[in-house]
Amino acid sequence: MTMLVIGAVLLGLCWWAFEQMNAYDKLQTCALSGRRDCSKVVGP
Repeated sequence: MTMLVIGAVLLGLCWWAFEQMNAYDKLQTCALSGRRDCSKVVGP
């Protein structure tokens, strides 16, 4: 049972990290393209 919980937590952390990287990548791409409204592109 504990292995299942640990696995679920690790999966959640990996997903969260992936989302953060994705948002950062979008922001970088937007900034490089010279746009000024990059915060609207990524969102909260």
